[in-house]
Amino acid sequence: CDLLGAEEKERLLGTLEVYRQIGYPVIFSSAKAGEGTDALLSALKGNITVFCGQSGVGKTSILNRLDPALDLK
Repeated sequence: CDLLGAEEKERLLGTLEVYRQIGYPVIFSSAKAGEGTDALLSALKGNITVFCGQSGVGKTSILNRLDPALDLK
């Protein structure tokens, strides 16, 4: 969510609420601000997880925020 403007962020939050209502766990996070990273780390603990998405969306940034020892580039 680091690159979203206020209007885009509000629209995204509305979309995410739809997923919550149908039972999907949704964690809104920001690698830049650190928002939601504790909740995300807690949800990932003890699980095998795959991060996927288009280039430049922040996969590496969020992984480095969750575990700085990774030092991914």
